[in-house]
Amino acid sequence: MSPVNRPVVYSLLTVVAVLLRGIMTVLGVAYQRHQRPEDQTTVLQRNLYQQQSRIKSLQVIVKNCYSLLSTTPADTSRYNTLPAN
Repeated sequence: MSPVNRPVVYSLLTVVAVLLRGIMTVLGVAYQRHQRPEDQTTVLQRNLYQQQSRIKSLQVIVKNCYSLLSTTPADTSRYNTLPAN
């Protein structure tokens, strides 16, 4: 290689290296932007599952309360008073 071409080759190699680094940076940013919605989706799905579980447990509690109310006889003793003489 002639001494005149050496600086041109080094400049081209430097430009290629800088361009590759820039492409890697852009790909990294694109990946992070793509990953963020996926992470949020995962968090939202987990929260939805927890809320569904909570709703089911509350439904069971309410059902048990209704079954207790329907099987417990009403206390009517306080209404069965005789008139005073």
